[in-house]
Amino acid sequence: MRYHTLLCRNSVIRMKLIDWLGIRSSIHRKIFIAFMLVMLLPTTLISVSTYYFSIDLLKRKVSESFLDNLAYNKNIIGMEFKQFEQIADYILYNSDIQKVLSPSFKSPSIQGYYDLQGAQQSLNNFTMQAFAVSNVASIQIFGDNGIILFTGASSDIYPNDEKFKEMSWYKQAVQTDQPQFRFGSLNEDSDGLVGSGSGYNPSMIRTFRNNATLEKLGVIYIKIRSDLFDSLFEDSNMKKAGKFVILDDNGQIVYHPDKSMLLKAFPGVDKLREQQGDHGSFITQDDQLMVYYHIERYGWWLTDSIPLSELLKDNKIIFNITIAVVLVCFILSGVIWYFVASGIVQPIKKLAFVMRSVKEDGLAVKSEYTGKDEIGLLSSSFNYMIEKIQELISRMVEEQAKKKDMEYQSLQAQINPHFLYNTLNSIRWMAMIQKADNIKEMVEALGRLLANSTSKSEAMITIEEELAIVKDYIKIQEVKYSDKFHVDFDIDPKLLKVKCVKFILQPFIENAIFHGIEPKSGTGCIRIQLKLSGNVAEITVFDDGVGMDVEQIMCEGHDKGNGTRFNGIGIKNVDERLRLTYGDIYGVTITSVKGQFTSVTIRFPVDADFEAGGPK
Repeated sequence: MRYHTLLCRNSVIRMKLIDWLGIRSSIHRKIFIAFMLVMLLPTTLISVSTYYFSIDLLKRKVSESFLDNLAYNKNIIGMEFKQFEQIADYILYNSDIQKVLSPSFKSPSIQGYYDLQGAQQSLNNFTMQAFAVSNVASIQIFGDNGIILFTGASSDIYPNDEKFKEMSWYKQAVQTDQPQFRFGSLNEDSDGLVGSGSGYNPSMIRTFRNNATLEKLGVIYIKIRSDLFDSLFEDSNMKKAGKFVILDDNGQIVYHPDKSMLLKAFPGVDKLREQQGDHGSFITQDDQLMVYYHIERYGWWLTDSIPLSELLKDNKIIFNITIAVVLVCFILSGVIWYFVASGIVQPIKKLAFVMRSVKEDGLAVKSEYTGKDEIGLLSSSFNYMIEKIQELISRMVEEQAKKKDMEYQSLQAQINPHFLYNTLNSIRWMAMIQKADNIKEMVEALGRLLANSTSKSEAMITIEEELAIVKDYIKIQEVKYSDKFHVDFDIDPKLLKVKCVKFILQPFIENAIFHGIEPKSGTGCIRIQLKLSGNVAEITVFDDGVGMDVEQIMCEGHDKGNGTRFNGIGIKNVDERLRLTYGDIYGVTITSVKGQFTSVTIRFPVDADFEAGGPK
């Protein structure tokens, strides 16, 4: 009930709004409002679509720019850390160092002393060159046999203590032959998880093995300069933006312009790990455009981000300008469309005034608008309609006068058949008195034929009644022609009660006698057949007379489906009455061969009573 009340209230408000705008009573306002809506809706849609498209385009362009910078920085990192791996590879394959780290090496001996000094000298010679071209701070080798080799600043030396083998970094290093990079302090007794220390010391750790036997000999520890990333990205656009961040495989920050953020947990690392592919972008929960690149070899992430508010601050200006342009265009279009609508509506108003004046002045009005547009066409059509109405009224008056005259003549003509019928009745009584039976029968048949033509006014009779008329006509002609012809009937008795158009057989019997049998030498035969074909009654009148040419009864170019129409008056009359009554697919078909025969077929549908199982 409440919903119905609310619906009714909304309908009332809508109707009041329509009345207030005057849409119902003014075509001018209809056109004006329609034009304004057509102007406003697409313009608004285009403006909004363009605005959001520009935002999306800006995001893509910024993402592509950031990704290009990240890809550049990724290559720099890859090349730099590849140097660290190459340094470790050289040291691993040095025979002097391999020798002193062997389990069979005996350091207390004199030879062992010289071998140890040679290994240390090889390490020093190599690292002097490595330090000059790389960001290596120091190199320390921890042998499983207790030998420790070191090069670099003395402050970086790790004490020769078994405690270092219990550190998490050492356990991680011996589990794989791949280089392991870490950024926490070497003294950090932890599992290396995110945020597990405050000392920032980049380093690389790798297992040291025998070249021949692949036996584990120890661990090589390369300490990297702490200002590595600052020197790498000194001229990078990412650094200048202040948003460039590098994460290690544990998700802790290993590079950030704000040094206080180093080794802390990155808040969006879980979202990063959900991304597909090694690079891309997404919007964070705090409305930041985050762009990332993943270094698969080390499991690191390079990220850069920018707040959407900062990214889209110029777009707000564009949006405001767009709104202003739309409003200006809307106002200018409103003024233009108002005058355009006025130019369209004024001729319509004038034409409407002329149409309304028909009530007062009748048909003695005329539109004076003669423009070449649709309104001018409507005006000329209105004038034409008025002229035609005047002609129709004049014709109707004339036809009414003719109709009254025809009714008088029809009443007058009814006297003639009545007088003829009474005269025939007198002749019949004279024939009976004089015992002229042939004259009596002929007069009786003619009387019945005349009575059927005048007594019944309906257009439809039964086939049985139609055959009775035909038989009376045949009886009259038999008296005239004696034994010139005989008639055979092949009638389906079930069809006798079917109704048909009145007087459809007599013209064809007459043609068969006069044009078929009479010119023929000898006796002729006429056969009348009645049968049912589907739901169509077919009456065929066949005679074996002299036949005829089609041109005798047909003429070309009329409205039958086969392009022809009957020319004989009686035949034409029957054919047209059948088509008008039942449709163009029914009517009369004539087949004739000159000198042999003529066959006429009359087709019409049976009535509904017969189809329902009426007459049997």
